Amino acid sequence: MRSLRTRITVTMLLIVCGALMLVTFLSAVYIQRTESRESEEILMNMCEAGVRSLDYYFDSVEDTVIKVTDYAESEGPTRGGGGAHRRGHPRGEQGGPYQARPVLPHPRGGPDPLAGGPHRPGG
Repeated sequence: MRSLRTRITVTMLLIVCGALMLVTFLSAVYIQRTESRESEEILMNMCEAGVRSLDYYFDSVEDTVIKVTDYAESEGPTRGGGGAHRRGHPRGEQGGPYQARPVLPHPRGGPDPLAGGPHRPGG
């Protein structure tokens, strides 16, 4: 490397290679951070969709339980079958194996359907 031209050429090649390596490294870091944020956002969206789906399912189950409870309270003993609801039945007053069990509270802490609170419209 005695000539000035060779030294300038080698120096320029080293500068170009160094700049290329620096840009490659910065690009890799940027892509990794961006993809990490996007994957977190996608995961959050999927979780929120799952929560909405479960909310819809639990609301549907709760509405069905309310409808069945209302139907059983209004129509059950008057239909003639009545079984344990009849007076004088040995298990009717003790509450035998067919006694109605209480409804569990809503897992999200919603209103207790047996508390007599306001029901949702259309339900």
